[in-house]
Amino acid sequence: LFRLSSGKGASAQLWKPTLERLDLVVGPDGDVKVPPTGIDYYHLLVAKRDRGALRETALRYFHRYGRPGGHSPAELTAAKKARLEIVPAPLPREHQQYLGGGPSARFTIRYAGVPLADADITLTTSNGTVASFQSDRNGTAQVTLPDDFKQVKAGRGRNPPAEFVMRVKHQEGAQRYVTTLSGAYHVNPSHWQSTTEGVWIVIAGFVTGLAAVGVRRRHHAPDAKGGRRG
Repeated sequence: LFRLSSGKGASAQLWKPTLERLDLVVGPDGDVKVPPTGIDYYHLLVAKRDRGALRETALRYFHRYGRPGGHSPAELTAAKKARLEIVPAPLPREHQQYLGGGPSARFTIRYAGVPLADADITLTTSNGTVASFQSDRNGTAQVTLPDDFKQVKAGRGRNPPAEFVMRVKHQEGAQRYVTTLSGAYHVNPSHWQSTTEGVWIVIAGFVTGLAAVGVRRRHHAPDAKGGRRG
C-alpha cells in the first residue's frame, strides 16, 4: 500500500515490467493499493494531476517477487511515462540498494523524451537533508544520497531504510511541470557492520505529495519499514 499526501484529484497507474498498465484507485486519504501481479522484478507507480497550467507527476519504482517475466528494467525506465521525467540510469540491480554515502546514483532528466540539460533538482530526505543538484549537458545528474542516519545498530535488519525524494521543475510557455521520484535508501553496510549500539531515530511527519515530494509506502504495524509489501 502506498500513500499520496496532497493527492486529491490525482489519478494513478501501475506499470508492470511488461509495460502493461493497470489503472488504480486513489482513496480519499491518498491511499493507493497495488494489486499483486505475479511477475518478478521492478514495477512502477505513476500518479498524475493537472491543476490549471500545472501538471504534476509522481514516480516510484519498486520491486515485486513472482515468476520471471523475461523483461529488463531498462525497458521500464526507457518507456515514456510523462512529459517531464526523472529516470534512474540505471535502477539498482537485483539484491542491491541505494545507500547513504555512496556509491553515487545516476539519474537522467527527460523532457518530451529528450534529455534536459541544466535542470535544477532538489533532494529531500525523511532524515531532514535538503540538497540541490543540476543535470549536465546530457541531462544526467550524479547524486550521492546523504549519509544522514543519526545513529545505527549492528546488523542489516536493525536499520530500517529512510526515504528520499527528488524533485524537478520545468516551464514551457504558460505550462508548468513538476515531477518527483521517490524511493528508499539504506544505511551503508560499512556502518552497521562495525557499529555495536545506537538508536534509530525516526523523523515523524515526513509526508509525500505530488507537488511536494512524491509517493511513499504506507506501513502497517508491527512490520518494520520496508518489511511489508502493498
